[in-house]
Amino acid sequence: MSKVSILTLLLCGLLTATAPAASLQQESSELRQLAATGQFKRANDLAAETVKKYGDRADPVELARFDLLHARLLLFTRYGEGASDAIERAEKVLDTHDDASLKADLAATRAKLLVNQRDRAGASAQYRIAADAYKSLNLPDEEARVVAEWVSIAPKDAEQRARDLLKADLSASQDTTLRVAIARGLDDSASPADALGQWRTIADRAEQLDDARTAAGAWARVASIYEANRQPADALIAARKGLFHAQKAGADDLKFQFDWQIGRLQKAQQQSDSAIDSYFRSVRSLQGVRHDLLIHMARSGATGTFRQNIGPVYYQLADLLIQRSAAKPDQEQQEDLKLARQVIEQLKTVELEDYFQDQCVNLAKEQEQIVDRDLQSAAVVYVIPLAERTEILISTPGGRIERVTSPATDSQISQTARQFRYDATNREDASYRRSGKQLYDWVIAPILPVLENAGQPIDTLVFVPDGDLRMVPMAALWDGRQFLTQRYAIAVSPGLTLMRPEPLDRAGRQLSVLKAGVTIERTVGKQTFSALPNVSNELDEIQKLYPGALLKDETFVNSSFEQQLEQDTFRIVHIASHGQFKAEARDTFILTYDSTLNLDQLERLMMPSRFKDDPIELLTLSACQTAAGDDGARAALGMAGIAVKAGARSAMATLWFVSDEASSALVSKFYEELQRDPTLSRSKALRNAQLSVLDFDRFRHPYYWAPFLMIGNWK
Repeated sequence: MSKVSILTLLLCGLLTATAPAASLQQESSELRQLAATGQFKRANDLAAETVKKYGDRADPVELARFDLLHARLLLFTRYGEGASDAIERAEKVLDTHDDASLKADLAATRAKLLVNQRDRAGASAQYRIAADAYKSLNLPDEEARVVAEWVSIAPKDAEQRARDLLKADLSASQDTTLRVAIARGLDDSASPADALGQWRTIADRAEQLDDARTAAGAWARVASIYEANRQPADALIAARKGLFHAQKAGADDLKFQFDWQIGRLQKAQQQSDSAIDSYFRSVRSLQGVRHDLLIHMARSGATGTFRQNIGPVYYQLADLLIQRSAAKPDQEQQEDLKLARQVIEQLKTVELEDYFQDQCVNLAKEQEQIVDRDLQSAAVVYVIPLAERTEILISTPGGRIERVTSPATDSQISQTARQFRYDATNREDASYRRSGKQLYDWVIAPILPVLENAGQPIDTLVFVPDGDLRMVPMAALWDGRQFLTQRYAIAVSPGLTLMRPEPLDRAGRQLSVLKAGVTIERTVGKQTFSALPNVSNELDEIQKLYPGALLKDETFVNSSFEQQLEQDTFRIVHIASHGQFKAEARDTFILTYDSTLNLDQLERLMMPSRFKDDPIELLTLSACQTAAGDDGARAALGMAGIAVKAGARSAMATLWFVSDEASSALVSKFYEELQRDPTLSRSKALRNAQLSVLDFDRFRHPYYWAPFLMIGNWK
């Protein structure tokens, strides 16, 4: 049984403890129902509205109980920042109201907070207090719920208490929940035979009680033990039993895991077609629950990124389709390759939903179309790093997809991409040539024959990058003599079905450009941002080319920016100011004179343009940067999706904070190129601007020109 499933069971149980009195009963019941079905965002919104609605009108103890219920919900989701406040409000009530059950609820909730803060010793102490309190109140079910969670984080402290409780007169649901918690607590130390016996007992007991969800989870654990011990036939039997119970319970979050596991086992037994069918069923189940599941994982203690935890189901399916295609005739081969590409597109959509924590890409998906037929002189390159090799799918103007295999593994690509990112920002030497050449040999050299035999000249490469490749400027890859941008115009896209590639219509009319920037040092909160003196020149140069709205320094405040977007129609929005893309979307911002502008605010301001005859074609962020380090790839994911989030057809942004002088020169040249030739694509205008900066010896290092990316619509 997955950690997510166990925690869902515990949450649903704990939320039923000590229900509030009648005045809050309806809201509490609805909150529990939403939590039980995994609709955590809606549950959080309801709880916040309820606390605001009742305020001082409710009985203090009732409201405190509701606060604690809300706090526990918050602690299971990514919306957990307000949990401490809710706990503090409940603590204040206990200063004036001596209520034993409320004290027990408070201790249990404090324990969960400490678990989230990784203080297991403190959490164990609070669980003990809560368990003792519920026992003294003769509430065995509530005691069992607390002990079930306690044994999962401190099995040595709680094991005997848990085993004693199994002998108590518990409700049926608590009996199985507690058994699940004990089994998980003992999993690490138990032998495979002992673990199998424990989980089979849970499965049998849950089946007797008609507890389909717990039975499904128990059979999942049985199947996983068999799979880990290389007993695929037994694992397949157990997984199919679990799938039966998951279907009976209507649990899509478990169904996708079973179909995924069944697919893996069928693959191991060389049943390729059956495995592909199982993987497709898994992806379909996942589509319905992925959003709430990802939110839940973020706060439930699951380790690793989305790509590590759930992404493999997409990659493994794409891998199976690609491998199957090799043995088929051309037409059927193309069908499998297109299916593989479609699977990767679905993955890109879910990754963006995970980063932005909403379904922001759905609007864009309404415009989904087959873009291969209109590539003209561009080729789209999907890089799919796998455990033992890298697959590259190239979509060419004729509508064909070509498959090329590179020997580089996922870990090799990731390690070299991170090294290249570091080398490209180190302007003291030319070490970027070594790492850039290695990436070139793995990713570009193998596809050159496809590009050269595409039937027509290819002058633009559109990359749909993956993982750590999002952190690197593909334009700076080095072939031993020159940079990739000296041969091709380069663009990146979060996914072709998220963008509609249409040319920027400039014929016979002047582009309307909203220009905004901060040139002087500013302090917002505890953070001070240095002056950007060349931003003034940058804005002035663009103003000469495109007269009109200009917000600089004290005029670039949130209210004036909003007012401009409401009053006028702009094709381009250019912002030259400090900004950062972080691993979490909520920590990503753009600096204005008086405050910051986060991605949700930017979306709210720019989204209406999507429904106008002249939507915003380009959002330029000329002084922003992505975070590096362990979370760099996730931060770069946010940059890749900025155009989707903001409602623009494309975005131009930088991977790192570039030289103020070089940035100003490159950006000014970019806009000159757009004005000079109405037929020039955005990606080619950027290439020309990069080449113009590269021509200066002092700016030849990739540090100065390479971090600029054209994201989304490249035309």
